[in-house]
Amino acid sequence: MTIDYLQALNIAQNEVGRMGSNIGTALVIIESSVQEVEDAWYFPYNSRDLIEKNDILSALAGNLPIKVFKDGSGFVLEAAP
Repeated sequence: MTIDYLQALNIAQNEVGRMGSNIGTALVIIESSVQEVEDAWYFPYNSRDLIEKNDILSALAGNLPIKVFKDGSGFVLEAAP
C-alpha cells in the first residue's frame, strides 16, 4: 500500500505528539524543511516554543527527523541525506 504526503505527515505528527507527551514538551513538525526522497519523506521537528516563540532555550538537541516510508511500512528516526 502506497501512502501520500498527507498520510505520511499524519503518521509523523502522531509520533511527534507521542514523543512530546513522553518528554512533557509540545513538539511540532517543521513543514518548510520536510525532505522527499525516492522511498520516503523526512519530517524534522522541534519544540513548539522554539518554532513559534524563537525560544532557543527550548530547542531540542540531537533529535533525528522522522523518516516515513512511502510504501506505508512504517517510520524510523534517521538522519536525512
